[in-house]
Amino acid sequence: MGQRKRGLDATDLNILAELQKNARASFTEIGLVVGLSAPAVRDRIRQMESHGVISGYRVIVNQTLLGNPIRAILAVQVKREYGKWRVPDNAVTDMFRSMPEVLRYWSVTGDVDFIIEVAMPSMKRMEEFHRRLNTLGIFTTYIILEDSNDAAEPSGAFGRGSTPRAPE
Repeated sequence: MGQRKRGLDATDLNILAELQKNARASFTEIGLVVGLSAPAVRDRIRQMESHGVISGYRVIVNQTLLGNPIRAILAVQVKREYGKWRVPDNAVTDMFRSMPEVLRYWSVTGDVDFIIEVAMPSMKRMEEFHRRLNTLGIFTTYIILEDSNDAAEPSGAFGRGSTPRAPE
């Protein structure tokens, strides 16, 4: 497979869709779906890895089975004084990193400064977490009722039931 200056083709997008469904699928399994031999699939995957299109493979952990059935997204607005945060940006992110309940976080634009995803064993722990977060600023909590990662066939980047297509 030569250097692609125009980006990914439809076959690459189909390979990505299959990897998003099951990152542990063999080259042979993917090849059967996309119509390529296992070596051709391997070469395309390696090419996408080397160009940074595929930046890693991750495990999706079932938090409920780990004893954390309550998951939430929190929108956090850091307290300000004279237009500046009362705590430095790195102190906020260091705080999030030190909290075992925080699964991941994003620094965002808009009305809030951060979005964080948390997992808790109980509502009592959620309340305790809220008390700790109160020192940081104001926040809104959204309890997660359903997660697309929990579905039998994840939607991936292309949306549930959609077929990826090559850019025009």
